[in-house]
Amino acid sequence: RQGLILIIMILTLCVITWGVANYDWDITNLAVSFFVMGILSAIVSGTGLNQNCEIFVSGCRKMMKGALIIGIAAT
Repeated sequence: RQGLILIIMILTLCVITWGVANYDWDITNLAVSFFVMGILSAIVSGTGLNQNCEIFVSGCRKMMKGALIIGIAAT
């Protein structure tokens, strides 16, 4: 499973590189690519929907302080 998730990540990065180089993708396209990568990785991992959501929320909590600092510094 970990190998498949690694392959999904590498393929996503290749698709992003191709899209940016050939089609001038913006942040929306990049976000969709990472969102699809996350969903595919969650399916391959075999964990349930609730556990994947809990993992996502936990990661968001860890990033919140840095996001606030960057947001305040940008204003």
